[in-house]
Parts: sequence; structure tokens; C-alpha cells
Amino acid sequence: MLKSGIGVFLLMIASWLPAMAGDPFKLAVQREYSPNLIKNSGFEELDTAGMPTEWGFDNCSRSKYIRPEVVSPGAGGRHAAKIGLADRDNPELYGYWVQTVRNMQEGRKYYLALKVWNKNINFTYWIQNDGGKTPMTLIVPFFSPPGDIGTEVLPKFIDSNWVRGFRKNAWNAVEGEFEVPEKSEITAIALRLGCYASTQGEVVIDDVYLGLAANRVKVKITGSGLKEIAVYTETGARVLTQELNPNVVTQNWNFELPSRYTGYCFRIEDVKGHSYQRKLE
Repeated sequence: MLKSGIGVFLLMIASWLPAMAGDPFKLAVQREYSPNLIKNSGFEELDTAGMPTEWGFDNCSRSKYIRPEVVSPGAGGRHAAKIGLADRDNPELYGYWVQTVRNMQEGRKYYLALKVWNKNINFTYWIQNDGGKTPMTLIVPFFSPPGDIGTEVLPKFIDSNWVRGFRKNAWNAVEGEFEVPEKSEITAIALRLGCYASTQGEVVIDDVYLGLAANRVKVKITGSGLKEIAVYTETGARVLTQELNPNVVTQNWNFELPSRYTGYCFRIEDVKGHSYQRKLE
């Protein structure tokens, strides 16, 4: 375990980035992520009623046609959390699985990821503060399958730029990042996962992760005649640069990235002026 200013890193992903023909180097990369703040993140632990521990359900519409339940199999385990809707006459049903997440830090960016199976429902994750100076919604993106009646309702409430396409009848990987504002006194949030302005169908949720977005990267580069290695965003903005000694065969570089949602890549330059680019997984 590595202790640093952004917490204790537990999850480590190591890999060799594939070398292309003619590459004068090899890259070994290890990324270390912060612990998951979500309890019972895979909905595997159930209470005596067969419902997931650590999670509650908010039937905002107070409708008997909203049915929360645990189903099998999930995306990555035995169970997953499902919301079923069956009211053809009401196009605006709302219901969420909810968990209070504590130990949030002001001024820090957080990363959320989960798996969602969607059928004719507008899915959303809705993050609000639980305590603090003022009520505050931190992020509310919506994912709508084509043709769902609820899609026409959404513009009444939200910016249409937040509505994104969603594959129906398949597991979708959903992710995003948000920041807890400075001086907000927010130490806990309410994470809601569920359906928004929908009528009939179902959504199944599994493998929820929420943790600090910042992550550590350890790089070992092997090769001679190398001059520089740099990290860029997918849009071409340079983030970090490390000079290399062309006379040393194996060199190490440790650094921290501020985001897991942003895509990054390496650019390596040798003493002959050749440049190579590799995606950071």
C-alpha cells in the first residue's frame, strides 16, 4: 500500500503497453487507485428481506408500479439491483437506489463508475450533498434510450447537453467526475442511481465505484537513446514531461494524474527526433 496526500491506494493495475514494430523501447505501467467509498458496491450482501444491505430505495413517485428488487446474475457477480416500471399511463415515474457516502473532502475531485443494463428507461445518477451550508446538486447526467417517452420530458428540467445516448438491452459502462466545492462544509453525499421521467421498462445496476479521481502512475521504460517522455490528454494538452538519460537502459518515473475520466497518452521522443505515442490504459 502506498500512502500519499490523496489517501491510501489499494487497487493496482499493471500492464505492458504493446510495442510496435521498430520501437526502441518497452513500457511497463502501473496505476494505483484510491479505495472504493461505496459499501456493498456489487449488491452481493442481502438482508433477511432479500434487499441489498447499505442501500435504501427512494420511491419518489410514491407509485405502486415502481418495483425495486435484487436480480441474478449481475454484471460482475451473483446479484444486481433492479428497478422495474409498469405504468403505461404515467410517463413521469421517479425512483432511486440511494446510499449516503461519508468522508468526502472539500476541494477534491471524485470519480464514479458503474455498470447499467437499460430497457426503455431514462437512467440517471444524481449526487447531492448530505449536510453542509446549503443544498447543492453536484452532478446529474441522464442517459436516454431512443424512443423513450421520457426523453421529451427531460428538457423541462435539465440542460439538453446532459442527455446522452444509451444502448438498450446491454450492459453499459457509465462514468463521470465531480468536485466537492471548497468551503462548502460537505463531508457526505447522497448518491442516487435510478430512473427519471420514465413509464415502462427496467434498469439494472451493478459494480458501483466512487473514489478520489487522482491516481498514481508508475512507469518503467526500457530502451537506449531515449530523450523524453511526456503525458498528454486526448485533446493534445501536455500534462507532464520527464527528461530521460539516453545512456541509461532502464528508467523509472512516478507521477500523479488528476483524473480517471480524462483519457491520457504517452509521447516518447528519442535522440534522433523520432516520436512515438502510446495510450495510457
